[in-house]
Amino acid sequence: MDLKSLLDLVDFKENTHYLKGKQIANGKIPDFTFKLPENKVVHVDCKFSTSNAGLIYEDLKNLRKNLNDETNDEKHLELEKDYKKEVNKFTAATKGQIDDLVDRKYAGSDENTLDFAFLYIPTESSYAFLIEQRITYEERKNKIDIPLLHYALKNRVILTNPSLMMAYLNTVKRSLMTHNLSENIKKISDLHNSFKLEWNTFANSCDEIESQ
Repeated sequence: MDLKSLLDLVDFKENTHYLKGKQIANGKIPDFTFKLPENKVVHVDCKFSTSNAGLIYEDLKNLRKNLNDETNDEKHLELEKDYKKEVNKFTAATKGQIDDLVDRKYAGSDENTLDFAFLYIPTESSYAFLIEQRITYEERKNKIDIPLLHYALKNRVILTNPSLMMAYLNTVKRSLMTHNLSENIKKISDLHNSFKLEWNTFANSCDEIESQ
């Protein structure tokens, strides 16, 4: 499910709950920016289209099935190479998208921005597959092998899928409602105190007039 459809599903309104394609302070343009209580925001990018992510995963699943069904050793070895090649390609593409988010400095781009960003994976199956993969990268001339999910978190990027994002959005919505309610109560209280002060001033003035 693409993120815009998910936002519609949870009744998030553009310009009220989120901004779409709006330039931020550092000149970059996230796909979406979610509004949070206390004027905070968090940015989200959706690098995979739903169709592309789905097709990639289906191709991998078919390759895996053919690999498992193959009884000829030579063909099995060839299919295994093809499968690993496609897995590495998908994993490398996702790592590249994580790196792109890091380069764009979405996390903590200013004092009102949370110090992480979301990378939205539009299909549950692709997300489940990706978080099981590992990547190897070089850091200070050392080769490091870690799960893709850990690499993302290390770089302050949270990989998310439709069900996780829906849970997050519902939490945000409740927080906004509670925050707005608290703000409204404070405004009512301030108005009441202001009225009370004005009333006391008026009453004191009346007492002074009567005593003259």
